[in-house]
Amino acid sequence: MYASGLIFIFLFPFRSGVVSPISSITVGLILLLPTALDGFTQLFGIRESNNQFRVITGIPLGIGAVLISEGAVILLYNLF
Repeated sequence: MYASGLIFIFLFPFRSGVVSPISSITVGLILLLPTALDGFTQLFGIRESNNQFRVITGIPLGIGAVLISEGAVILLYNLF
């Protein structure tokens, strides 16, 4: 999660202005869904998670968190 988020932060200059803040937040929220699905299936005892699932769901989580954060910052910057 942290590594994918950090890499995505460093790629910001190459993709700034390409995507609108609203679509950035929307895509970020969609990328959070695999982690939510993994967490709920564990919570209800449907299955047990392992390190492989955590890596697979952690990569989109890191990217999604960065997208949501930068979309929110850009929206707030444009407000003021």
